[in-house]
Amino acid sequence: MLIEIVFTPTWNRLCRDDFLLTCISMPKTDNNTKKNNSRLSKINRELLIFLVFLFIAVAFWFIQTFKDSLSMSIDYQLRINGIPDSVITTSKVPETINVRVHGRGFQLLKMMFSPQERVVDVDYKSMRDNNKALIIDNELWKRSFDRVLPAGISVSERSLQTLEIYYSNGEHKAVPVYLNGKISAKEEFVVCNVVFNPQMVDVYAPRVSFDTITAIKTVLTNYESLEDTVNVTLQLDPPLGVKCNPDYVNVSICVDMLSSKHISVPIYSINTPQNIVLKPFPSIASISFTVNASRLNEIKDEEFNAVIDYNSIKENDSQCKVNLTATPSGVTNVQYSPHYVEYVIEQLNEINE
Repeated sequence: MLIEIVFTPTWNRLCRDDFLLTCISMPKTDNNTKKNNSRLSKINRELLIFLVFLFIAVAFWFIQTFKDSLSMSIDYQLRINGIPDSVITTSKVPETINVRVHGRGFQLLKMMFSPQERVVDVDYKSMRDNNKALIIDNELWKRSFDRVLPAGISVSERSLQTLEIYYSNGEHKAVPVYLNGKISAKEEFVVCNVVFNPQMVDVYAPRVSFDTITAIKTVLTNYESLEDTVNVTLQLDPPLGVKCNPDYVNVSICVDMLSSKHISVPIYSINTPQNIVLKPFPSIASISFTVNASRLNEIKDEEFNAVIDYNSIKENDSQCKVNLTATPSGVTNVQYSPHYVEYVIEQLNEINE
């Protein structure tokens, strides 16, 4: 199929008019635009000149500053070499030591960006021994740092002056652990037990102080107004120069409710001669006490002992005192009555007649 397009004179005139309208509406570059471009170019040149001079000033300051003597703080890893297997350190050895070094700025700058590991080595044989600790003194520190610092750089300050590292030659023993702190329960509750796991820990200590260690305490811990059992892990707090293995214990602070109980027990006489019978009136004592609920049914009447003492009776006394001479462990707030009773003394021969 063939389509023929014919451009008429009217069509040609319309196209010519549209082209002229488009050309008229196009933006024209006037004198104001040229002036603005010239001004921006001038500002850019001035900014570039300013930045060049600023760079020169900073470079000059950098050179002047770093050619003088400066100081800076650096951390060095501490490494002690040659410790025999029989020597066990019982105090914490610091992993790093902070020093302030002094020297030319460019030397310090070079050392700061050096990939070399910063380690100061101290030889075991060069350390002083006072039979309980190995000592790194000022002179040994100086020799050790002189070996690792570049020429022209020296140490002006150290975070450690004299370091004492306590040690043991392998002596160790097991000692019990105890809680360091205060524990208490709310009213109507009681702390019935404190359980340590483990109950004993191994301790290593210098020979001079080894025999004085009988127990190890935990860190200071206070638990007050408890109403339920508490399970906690506590770090141990050994004396200086003592190492514990393990260095922590699991502690259970057992809390129970308090319960009250009332019982009656007979009053017995003691220290009576063979031919004498001492009879109290009344002959029964009432006793009340509190105990944790889990033990309430374990308490037996026979574990209480109420007595009157024949030897305590004086002439013309009408009453004698009642004493509790035995109570079960764990009971509290023990109350009893009567505190005084009347009595009758009888001769056995009179009874037989």
